[in-house]
Amino acid sequence: MTVATESVRAGDLALMVYLKSQVPGVPTAHNAHSPRSERFSFSLIDGSSYGIERRFALAVSGRVIDLRTRFRGQGPVAEPAPRGTVCEFTRASRRRLLKVGASLPWSTLRPRVLVTLTYPAEFPTSGRVVKADLHEWSVALVRRWGPVKAMWKMEFQRRGAPHFHLLAELPTEDLAEFQGWCSESWARVVGSEDPKHKAAGTNVVLAWSNCLRYFAYAFKGEADGQNTVPRDFSSPGRFWGVWNQKADWRGLVVKEREWVQVRRMLRSWAKSKGRYRCSGGVFQGEWFVTDGPAGPFFGQLLAAAAALRI
Repeated sequence: MTVATESVRAGDLALMVYLKSQVPGVPTAHNAHSPRSERFSFSLIDGSSYGIERRFALAVSGRVIDLRTRFRGQGPVAEPAPRGTVCEFTRASRRRLLKVGASLPWSTLRPRVLVTLTYPAEFPTSGRVVKADLHEWSVALVRRWGPVKAMWKMEFQRRGAPHFHLLAELPTEDLAEFQGWCSESWARVVGSEDPKHKAAGTNVVLAWSNCLRYFAYAFKGEADGQNTVPRDFSSPGRFWGVWNQKADWRGLVVKEREWVQVRRMLRSWAKSKGRYRCSGGVFQGEWFVTDGPAGPFFGQLLAAAAALRI
């Protein structure tokens, strides 16, 4: 990054950094007189000192604009608490699914399909066995079609049987061929010889529209208990995951007042769409899902913030 001799407004800096990440040849600048973090230090009762550095950042990927806060300390650090066993599909897990799913580059996958994998009349009642079946099927998928990019979610039918939904790229131009392969391979993995299950145990349909919202919300299953683990089902484990793709996060660190101003503008935009829900703390990070790719919207937002001379 080139260091400029003249200071620039934070909004101009943010816009130039974003454009630099998208369009080669756009000049960048850095204001050496504008700190992007705040440092605090204090002493404990035992006389030891402790320092904290707080940073505010803006990041964008896919359809997500993420307002992040980071705290880094120097001094005694507590051991992180071990992650507990996953027993249910919680609200926090649904929020993470929506954020991760919206931040992935789905617009580059054409076409996309929704795949459903179900079990026959006899089905396992252990999450470990179910995930082993899904893993075995994913290995067969890679061997036949290569590393297919996908996102999967587990749910339960009324009869208590688990099943999977996948939002994936179509690895071939022949939808019927892929449908036939899914039926044969899944029946082989679960050991089903029932011709009815081979015919109806899988389903593959084209996803013409943006089906992430359907994937995150229509699969909530609160009304019919699709996310409720049956009593005789053990070790459900994770309810969703991603295969062969990652979010492409781009961002920058800003000052506190700039971060607060951008958050205020995003909150107003979200309220106008009827989507905003307060997440709590004053400096707690928040993220927003845009209608289309977040990059152009992010650039317009920073340009407006620069016009306000934040």
